[in-house]
Amino acid sequence: LLIDHLTLDLGLGQHLLITGANGTGKTSLLRVLCGLWPTTTGDCVYYGELQPHHVQLLPQQPYIVAGSLRDQLAYPGAAHTVSDATLQHTLTSAGLDYLLLKVDSPDTDYGTEWTRILSPGEAQRLAFARLLHHRPKLAVLDEATSAIDETAEGMLYRHAIDAGITVVSIGHRESLRAFHTRELHLNGTRNEQNALEGSYALRAIGA
Repeated sequence: LLIDHLTLDLGLGQHLLITGANGTGKTSLLRVLCGLWPTTTGDCVYYGELQPHHVQLLPQQPYIVAGSLRDQLAYPGAAHTVSDATLQHTLTSAGLDYLLLKVDSPDTDYGTEWTRILSPGEAQRLAFARLLHHRPKLAVLDEATSAIDETAEGMLYRHAIDAGITVVSIGHRESLRAFHTRELHLNGTRNEQNALEGSYALRAIGA
């Protein structure tokens, strides 16, 4: 049991912030929303304009592919789909345009060296750049800006929302509330069998 009797209807443009102490089931809930975990009781249903392939997940430690800078932005698509102009514009939006000067060329294959080239904050910004390039209808962000300062975090969220992306986020910073319309606060505990049992509070932000 993850959360007992949770009913949540989230429409496009309704941005949800999920809060709660560590171990209350926040990341588990996101995995269900993304379809990474099946539901054994209850349902997670996409309807209308939103379907599972419209969802993009940004975890706290983003996935960095072995390849070029253009590959990073294109993933999981092909690098040739990202023009030079798109690459420049999107990296600038994420505050990463200087990476074009840091690499030999946008198409130089750095393999797995990206883990050395990029700081944790740069890796998170690059994941956001990928998000801004693909523009999914729904972005699920699991502490996706934890290594980024609040000013840059706000810029990235604003770009995502202005692009028409609905965001569901886990985060602890008070500043995140400005970019969400509702908050789901989880109060999870472990029972004698170490299974998670949770209650929740759902409220509008700014109401």
